[in-house]
Amino acid sequence: MKISTLLLSLILFASGTSLEAQTPGHLRRVLGNPTTEVFYVNSDISVTVNYDSHRRVCDIKVAGNYLSAVRFADVLVPVGVRGRQLGPPVSLIPAMDCCESWAYEYEKLTLAISSGTGQPAVRFVFKDRDCSVKQPPLRQPERFSQGAITPVASANKENSADRNRIYNKYETTQPAVILDLPAPELTPEAIARQEPGEMIIGAVLTPSGEVKDIVLMGSLKNGMADRSVIAARKIKFKPAILDGKPVSQRILIKYSIQKCAGDRMCTLAVEILDRP
Repeated sequence: MKISTLLLSLILFASGTSLEAQTPGHLRRVLGNPTTEVFYVNSDISVTVNYDSHRRVCDIKVAGNYLSAVRFADVLVPVGVRGRQLGPPVSLIPAMDCCESWAYEYEKLTLAISSGTGQPAVRFVFKDRDCSVKQPPLRQPERFSQGAITPVASANKENSADRNRIYNKYETTQPAVILDLPAPELTPEAIARQEPGEMIIGAVLTPSGEVKDIVLMGSLKNGMADRSVIAARKIKFKPAILDGKPVSQRILIKYSIQKCAGDRMCTLAVEILDRP
């Protein structure tokens, strides 16, 4: 079952009543299929749904009362839909008395949960789906006066993407997608000495497709640190998207040297969860 079909059926099942969409039928006839819809479950919960160009759900945000939002989110997107969890959760906000925010990485999506100050929310961002589609152009409505329906996104400059800012993956509409993550080649010294080890490299994936601002965290011996930097510069990716525009995103890559099949030395490159 497609996620979009699953979502709508689960919304009705979870609420027990029909949800009131912010985009009613007569406006949809004017606007065409919207890329964003807002559903009000009750006075406690709202659900914002974003669709990609194929009408698949790519982003869901459940906001409102924290406990109600969490329970409702678990019904909307059950654990079985998310795939296997990849590693432990990552804190997005330093420990404070006022609030908490955690990110959970799954095979098919990223889950972010926020509570405390502000409006608590649960957000699902589905992987390999582009949320940067634009609203279909407005057509002159037959029953509304001119200006009754106006686009909002362009008027709010505060919410527009800042091309000079570097974002972490959970701040973007669509995180950067790694297309090729090459592992560093072994140097003759590393092959001869067979010393395992690992190192983390921080880097910035730019909208132009370049890998910049590489920072080494730890070190690898036998010339492997330099080889890891060379490998990092060869990363191929699809830039992150925010508000329909490509933006820079910070990533962390772990390079390791270890013994593989046949007791031989080999290298491995893995993207790991990043922190703000």
